[in-house]
Amino acid sequence: MFPLIRGLIAVAIMGGFFIAVFSGVALPKDNGQWEKVPPQIREWFRGLKNDQGVPCCSEADGHQLGDDDWKIDDSGRFLVRLDGRWFQVPQDKVLNIPNRIGVAILWISTDGHIYCFLPASLS
Repeated sequence: MFPLIRGLIAVAIMGGFFIAVFSGVALPKDNGQWEKVPPQIREWFRGLKNDQGVPCCSEADGHQLGDDDWKIDDSGRFLVRLDGRWFQVPQDKVLNIPNRIGVAILWISTDGHIYCFLPASLS
């Protein structure tokens, strides 16, 4: 009976691992895009949260968008272009703070869940 219990525990642990890895959770990815960012900007990134209080993750999870990959529609909503298609950013995911780096950043999971969007400087 003990081998059966140990086997069930092992299956439960492995199942939990696979759920955590493949459930669409935004796992940190460092593509080297923020390698030369000063430490104070890195800390600023790490402190960013959306209106629901959910952290945007870290700067390594953010994807820099070009000027042609985001826009504001006629109703004032933000849109981002991903893989050639436009998606509306939920209002509670838009960070309404000054952009300290000047380029638009989108925090998105591999399954398309938007955590945060920081527009480029609008001035």
